[in-house]
Amino acid sequence: MPDTYLKYSNTGKSKEDFLLADSSVVRLQPGSSLYYPDSFKDSLREVYLEGNAFFSIHHDAAKPFFVHTVNGLLTRVLGTSFSINQDVATHTTVVRVATGRVGVYEEKSRKSKMLLPPGSIVVTPNQKVEFNAKSKRFVTSLVEDPRPLDDRTADKNAALNFTGDRPLWQVLEALSKVYGVNITAESEAVANCPLPVISVITICMSSYLLYARRSTIHMK
Repeated sequence: MPDTYLKYSNTGKSKEDFLLADSSVVRLQPGSSLYYPDSFKDSLREVYLEGNAFFSIHHDAAKPFFVHTVNGLLTRVLGTSFSINQDVATHTTVVRVATGRVGVYEEKSRKSKMLLPPGSIVVTPNQKVEFNAKSKRFVTSLVEDPRPLDDRTADKNAALNFTGDRPLWQVLEALSKVYGVNITAESEAVANCPLPVISVITICMSSYLLYARRSTIHMK
């Protein structure tokens, strides 16, 4: 970390927003600290995080934004919003993406300041990646509470308002578009079932199984 970097710490009991020189906003959790430059003069924007924070990064294609963490994970973005949570005791860092895309990789694998190195993990909305600094292992999955990609989309509710005996595959296709993740039925037979008769559904979302047991989808 450059000696010229400044430090901001959240010593309170609630989240605090901190505005960077490029208009990016960092929401620091209590007990967390951010190291940052007074201004971003070079072709890169780089900060260092101790603890947990949510980032809303101002888009600047000419100046990628990097977040360094104590566990040796480096997160690269252009303009997006995401959170980083670190657990020093378990050597883990979790990056969750709300909007946009980020690339994450071990800091020691960084060979170019502008390009993602081989083996980087690209994380998209409603996805997360967990990195264990001890085992050097990356695990990707869905976030705990997936949200629609754009709550302002006027036809979002219309897209999810199903009438008639729709086959399940049409419902899952619409959900995939709204949430930005791949959702498929576990078999072709299930995919072609008309919606009103489905009472137990097992779907595969981005290679992770979600189970809806003893539940029924009701039609309006």
